Amino acid sequence: MKLNFLIIVLVSGIYPVFCQSTWHWPEDEQMKEMAEEKNVLYNDARKGGDFESAADDLKWLLENTPDLNLALYINGVKIYKELTKSASGEKQNQYQNKVMELYDLRIKYFNHEAQVLDRKAYDAYRYYKSDNTKYIWLFELFEKTYELNGNNIGTPNLVAYMDVIRKYKLSVGELSDDDVLDRYAKVTDIIDYKIANGADKVKMEKTKNFVDKMLTEMVTVDCDFISGNLGMKLKEKPDDLDLAKKILSLSISAGCTNQDIFLVAAKVVQEQEPDYGMAKVIAAKLAASGKYESAVSYYNAALKLAKTGQKKADIYFELGRQYTQRGKKSQARANFLKSVQADPKRKKAYKLIGDLYMTSYDECKKGESKVEDRAVFIAAYNMYKMAGETKSMASAKEQFPSIDDLFLENYNEGDTFKVGCWINKAVNLQRRPES
Repeated sequence: MKLNFLIIVLVSGIYPVFCQSTWHWPEDEQMKEMAEEKNVLYNDARKGGDFESAADDLKWLLENTPDLNLALYINGVKIYKELTKSASGEKQNQYQNKVMELYDLRIKYFNHEAQVLDRKAYDAYRYYKSDNTKYIWLFELFEKTYELNGNNIGTPNLVAYMDVIRKYKLSVGELSDDDVLDRYAKVTDIIDYKIANGADKVKMEKTKNFVDKMLTEMVTVDCDFISGNLGMKLKEKPDDLDLAKKILSLSISAGCTNQDIFLVAAKVVQEQEPDYGMAKVIAAKLAASGKYESAVSYYNAALKLAKTGQKKADIYFELGRQYTQRGKKSQARANFLKSVQADPKRKKAYKLIGDLYMTSYDECKKGESKVEDRAVFIAAYNMYKMAGETKSMASAKEQFPSIDDLFLENYNEGDTFKVGCWINKAVNLQRRPES
């Protein structure tokens, strides 16, 4: 037997694996020889696609040398998964149950429970998602899998978990709306974590859409529910971060971001987990409701959290727009200029400064000198030129002093002239085109 076995080993080309330290061969020489032969036979059958034979030889190894090597369970799962594909009825069910058993044995002999349960849970879901006699077992399996894996849960198990929750609630009915929402928040938090740590954002957003859809099949989530039910809870527990995050997520899904509770929840999250994007959202909401001073404080918070010039430019630009709406032109200009300094590509800021100058004619004119009054349009022209806004440049140029204005007031084209009022900028005098 030994000679035949060596021939098999040499033909299979896998003899070196026997020398690996992770193999636990029987101490009995005869048993060891049998185990070595069975290991070669099941691997050769597996590689040749003869999964029935592979399963027969693997069976001996699992019964007699269950701690031989981790490969028994990795390959065993593959073998029985292949067998399920061509089987049906009770035979297929037996193979599927064998896959589950192999996962359990792998944990028993080689640990790594969290990782193995993650794999087991998804296969269990695929096999038993239509079997209502398995819903309680599936639910308990996924609960434990999530408890052990946390943010490391496999992406396929995000949607699977929500579907298991849905099936469990609709068939068993032991989950309250709050219980469902707690688990929904857990899933969406993991999705956010995966996106923040480099996961495919498009794929994760698609996953989130599926999760949201399943939630609405279990719980009626509308603006009244969010504001009345969850809003009252947040009022009772104003520092509850998880609840605040849940409100934000559901508000976005249900299109309820204009409700007061959304802003309240956003502030709770921002207070405990400062974030550039969140600060920006809060600032915009406050500004839209006319709470400008509070908005500025959150824009400034966003500036401190901004990690790129582009993000800083976004905030300065928004501050410029806010000050423009409030008629505070000097502050608006200062922020528009900072926007360009932070991101030189943000040339639209120059255009908006030009607009500020163009709309300052009436408030700045003194009515004593046409050259002095109309110099604001030259200042506006210069800003439009920096922005590359040719249409606006042409409009501003039409408002320049005329050649007669310059002559009568003893000025020449090209003379340096300081525009007064809040603008307080020097320009080189130019005349408007002759009609």
